[in-house]
Amino acid sequence: MILVIGAGLTGAMIAHRLANLGHSVAVFDAQTAAKGATRLTAGLVLADPSPDNNGDTTYGMDRLAQLAMSHQVGVRRMKASIAISDTQPFATTIRIIDTQPALVMSLDTLARALLNHNNITLRENIEIQQIEQVDGRLNVLGNGYTVQADHVVLATGAYSGLLAPEISPFLDIGRSVTWISKPLDKKFNLTLPLIIENGKMSVAQTQDQRVRINVWHSAAEQNAILAQQSENPDESTSVNLVNAPNEDVRRFLRRFLREINNENESHQNGMVVSTRDNAPIVGNSDHIPGLIYAIPPHVYGPAWTPIMAEWVEGLITAPSR
Repeated sequence: MILVIGAGLTGAMIAHRLANLGHSVAVFDAQTAAKGATRLTAGLVLADPSPDNNGDTTYGMDRLAQLAMSHQVGVRRMKASIAISDTQPFATTIRIIDTQPALVMSLDTLARALLNHNNITLRENIEIQQIEQVDGRLNVLGNGYTVQADHVVLATGAYSGLLAPEISPFLDIGRSVTWISKPLDKKFNLTLPLIIENGKMSVAQTQDQRVRINVWHSAAEQNAILAQQSENPDESTSVNLVNAPNEDVRRFLRRFLREINNENESHQNGMVVSTRDNAPIVGNSDHIPGLIYAIPPHVYGPAWTPIMAEWVEGLITAPSR
């Protein structure tokens, strides 16, 4: 049996691929399916423009589109505007520098559809507390559950830095916020999805006519804010780190989307873990044999998930030495 920890798009993609190969797969999530980092993507799937990663992520986009359509999840192909900011905070001014092919789809719906498989058992609201190896198998202890597995795949950043400490230097923990509007009149059309500062902010209109704005601040950025405040302790310039992403959303709405400023239906705060170089981290743990980590980058994460699932399959099916 294989246990996948994390029921977001990454975990769902890995579990679905392994289940299709005939493996019995259990998927545990500390929340509910696709309610963690997956919701921060605003339904956007982008190929990484860098030469090293463009081929893989372009393939990943096509594979995601095929999977979505095979599971009756609608897909829109369009261009996304890539932007940078001339001033800080980055939500006050925006300069478009490029456009990239993009897909817009309901990634949370796709994740749940992938998990709806005869060989997959989903358990939600299970927080993993410990993983240990006993007699060649892995014992996984959660709140109310103890499971034995041949392999465990960490498909969530929340646990990976603790259970596979060798990858901690390559992870960036940040504070995030998601703003979702009410369903808007069809006359309102956000022509192109918008990606600002390499995914620090993303703005897109979903197929049910909602606008989603996602913002995240990395730990490094938060530390820079603290350093700036220590140099200039004037209370008028002090920034509340907890509320900083929320302030970016408010500034963006006031400046660029004033007509929907008061149309919010949902406002969610949380934490997000990303890789630092916009490439995924997939490998075997040095500390616990049988433990595999699979952590996607932030902005290009969805496009990487089909490739990551292939890599995890390779690690599981590779002959032991």
